[in-house]
Amino acid sequence: CYRSFPKEQVLARHIMGHTHLHSKMYSTIEKEWMLDNSNMFLYTVRDPIDRIISAYNYHRAESRNRETHHRFYQTCFPDGLDTLISVLNCKGNTESLMKCRDFGLTTLQGNIPDVGRYQSGQHFFFNYRHYIRKTLDVRPEHAVAVIRTEYMWHDVIELDLALGGSGKFSNAGFIKTHGSENWKYDTNITSSNTQYLCCLIYDELAAYQDLVLRAFNLNDTEKGDAINFVLSRCQIDISEYTPEHQFSWSKFYNETCSSILEC
Repeated sequence: CYRSFPKEQVLARHIMGHTHLHSKMYSTIEKEWMLDNSNMFLYTVRDPIDRIISAYNYHRAESRNRETHHRFYQTCFPDGLDTLISVLNCKGNTESLMKCRDFGLTTLQGNIPDVGRYQSGQHFFFNYRHYIRKTLDVRPEHAVAVIRTEYMWHDVIELDLALGGSGKFSNAGFIKTHGSENWKYDTNITSSNTQYLCCLIYDELAAYQDLVLRAFNLNDTEKGDAINFVLSRCQIDISEYTPEHQFSWSKFYNETCSSILEC
């Protein structure tokens, strides 16, 4: 199913296959074979709030050349993610903007129907919860490893070493930017809008937490730092949080979000 090459790192030789967005490179039978003949899932992860910001700006840059993205980025939400969230939060709710509200809500929550998946960008639909449904939900006994985007090469090297490799990569340090350093987009979100976004994507935050806390290749400090950073951005008290006790995102949603999400 996967042909490795003699000079590849040990980490690469342990990977049977991969999935990304709507990739259809494997048949149903091949996917089942890989699930049955593997014992670990490796995920690339990133702070979900930063991931949303990045996805919005990436697809917004695409929208200049994609007619399918025109309504979302040029008609509905041309002024940045913070303005988009303000519309969802019913601030500046003009009649024309309110017509776009459902479009924005379903996009950020990843609940995009097939017909609209490509109108705002695939990265919103293909989120952590989507990949968990395809992997851990069907093989919950598998181990979990993660590569954190924020510490990408550190985690790649450490995983290679853990598998008996040298940890040496000829392209170590390389980062694929898709030209984002040239985008003139604002990546800041106000604190109130950040908390609103946390309410919108609370299930995605829970999925991210599940992956981080299950990762065998992260120590407790690394796990705690990753989760605490997200909690603090969502304006949640982190004084009593430890990796041994999962934060209840459903409780946060029920106690904090019901009044915030209503216009």
